[in-house]
Amino acid sequence: MCIRDRSEEEAWTHFYQVLRLQLKGGRLSNLVAGQAPNLYLAMGYATQGYDRFEEVREHLEEWCCMNDERHRADGTGWILATHGDADYGHSSIETIAQHVRARGTPVVFLQSDFAYCEPGSEYWPTYASAGLFGAGKSHGIAKTTKQGEAVLDTHGKPVMLPAWGGYVKDAQGQRTPELAFPDQAMLQPRPGGNLLVYHLAGIFVAGGGDITAEQAELYGLQSGARVGDFFVPASARDGTCSRLNGIYLPGAICKQQTRMRNPAMTRLELLGHHAA
Repeated sequence: MCIRDRSEEEAWTHFYQVLRLQLKGGRLSNLVAGQAPNLYLAMGYATQGYDRFEEVREHLEEWCCMNDERHRADGTGWILATHGDADYGHSSIETIAQHVRARGTPVVFLQSDFAYCEPGSEYWPTYASAGLFGAGKSHGIAKTTKQGEAVLDTHGKPVMLPAWGGYVKDAQGQRTPELAFPDQAMLQPRPGGNLLVYHLAGIFVAGGGDITAEQAELYGLQSGARVGDFFVPASARDGTCSRLNGIYLPGAICKQQTRMRNPAMTRLELLGHHAA
């Protein structure tokens, strides 16, 4: 199921309905009824791929089993969300999503419409039960060729670099307050007062590059904000170690065992928004 050609409010209403009622193998929990949050994110290498992926897979299965047990009593199962990565032809974040889907857990995605595609097309993520495309945002930095020349559109204007995740950057490469659509969709209020971040129970991060590093910081990985955060040290296919390996602790260890709010949630609560 692909949700795109609707008003923003209609799209979000439909997406929530899908998460709550129409997925096979899991449904979004009812927080008001006291059910535990059961939406999870996966982040890691995309085009760079993984070296020694079987080690990542072993830890991924460990994390999945922990999630299974965590939601057994509520009977809701759990849902994995990605940022819409399709098959790169090597082990990647897409392989992680495929592993989760093969276990019977539903996988959905949030993706900028720069990458819009139809279900069944070549670029549709085959692991996905549903996906929501939103308005893509661009950095203030022009896209260039390998030779350093500016890429121009059909009108002769520079093509700007798309923001796939994390913060949108200005012309100097500095962060702006804006977030790329996938993170905006998770962290900022949506029509009807829904906030996906309140359903977020954990994040699985296996290595990753600059965007993953920025997102891990943004979500407060291992801050104690969620019970299901899990980090796996990893390297890219070329053997380069992720810089996240030196920042986060391996496994499901939290820096603080008591619950604390991550900065994004605190900003939202100050605006007076509440869980759906």
